[in-house]
Amino acid sequence: MNPSKIINLQGVQNLDEIIHQSVTCLRQGGLVVLPTETVYGIAALASNESAVKRLMDVKGRRDGHALPLAIAGYEMLSDYVPTPGVLGQRLARRVWPGPLTLVFDGTATDSFFTGYPLSIRQAIMPEGTVGLRVPNCPVTRIIRRYNRIPCP
Repeated sequence: MNPSKIINLQGVQNLDEIIHQSVTCLRQGGLVVLPTETVYGIAALASNESAVKRLMDVKGRRDGHALPLAIAGYEMLSDYVPTPGVLGQRLARRVWPGPLTLVFDGTATDSFFTGYPLSIRQAIMPEGTVGLRVPNCPVTRIIRRYNRIPCP
C-alpha cells in the first residue's frame, strides 16, 4: 500500500498535476480525500471492489449503510438512473451542483450499476435505492469525470 500524501490545494499553480495524481491513486485502488462544499470526504473508485471494501472499513460503515455516489453533473444522471422521473430530473437540474443527495431507485437493468460486482452494489445501494450527488467543488467534479467515485 502506498503511504499517505498530503496535497495542500491553497496556492497551487497547477491543478492538472493534482488531478492527475488523484485520478492515478483512485485507479490504482487507493483512497483520496476530496473537498466538497460542506466537508472533506474519503473517496474510492466505485468500480474497484477492494477499494470500496477498504473505504467501508476506513469509514467504519457497517453492512447495509449505503455509500452515496458522486457524479460529475446532472447530465450523468440517466447513466445511473435511466428513468428518474420528471420530478427527479427537475430537482436534480435545479439543485446540482450542491450539498444535496437525491435518492433514486437504482435497480434498473440498463444502469451502470448492473456492471458492478454484487459487493459494490450492496455497498452503494443495499436496499435497492442509490444516493447521488454532484459536489459543488470544481476539483472534485473534474476528478469525478475521470472516475466513478463514492462520495463523502
